Amino acid sequence: MAGTDTATHRHIRPLTNQNLQLKHLTNVGGPFAIGRIVDLGKVRHIGELPEVEDRHFVEHRLRAVGSMRSDLFWSGLMESAETYLQRIFGSDLHPMGEGRSCAVAAHKGVASLGYLIPTEIQDLRLVRRDDEFGSHDTLRMSVQVNRREFDLPVTDLRFCGMREDGLAWVVYRDLVDSVIHRIRSGVPVVLAVGLTRAFKRRSNEQPMHWLQVNNIHLEDDPLWGLESLARDASASLRDRDVRLS
Repeated sequence: MAGTDTATHRHIRPLTNQNLQLKHLTNVGGPFAIGRIVDLGKVRHIGELPEVEDRHFVEHRLRAVGSMRSDLFWSGLMESAETYLQRIFGSDLHPMGEGRSCAVAAHKGVASLGYLIPTEIQDLRLVRRDDEFGSHDTLRMSVQVNRREFDLPVTDLRFCGMREDGLAWVVYRDLVDSVIHRIRSGVPVVLAVGLTRAFKRRSNEQPMHWLQVNNIHLEDDPLWGLESLARDASASLRDRDVRLS
């Protein structure tokens, strides 16, 4: 969960003593959704480089106070968006994995959240993943930023529903198709990008914060919502590879 301070326009990542859950989303009675204005009450800065946006709040003081108009939400994105990744994350962001990803070493960088205007979105596709939770789909994006091409995970919850066993997410084809169609049609896009928490991909490597796409915002409907979370997970995406042409 992340947002921006309405007074300072700085990025904020609200954290409490336990993980935020689906119950905190508006479609199940909570305060959080894209475009919602939420009063966190008194917060405490707990961020360390590069996660300078982390703020601790007390949950019983949390309350929703309104919603933004979609045009104002979009104009706010455009005012804050950058066209270069280093302008968001600093010079400590380096290409990794044959240049198809980017990462910042632990305790380096200047930020972990930002808005990016990509040069081009080349594809949006499903990748099958097998892990301790079984076999399930993940969503990835190939994107060009200036002259570099990256292949990044997409963590936008609006594409997803919870699998029946509650252990993994499934991705809904019609929502991916809708976004693909809108991008093909030339609808302007702003990507909310962020860095993961630091982790080691291999035991002999230092922990890194990896670049990911947190949200895909489109000008024609920047507040498209969380309806997917109320769906039957059996309606999940069946085709594994959906590409933009």
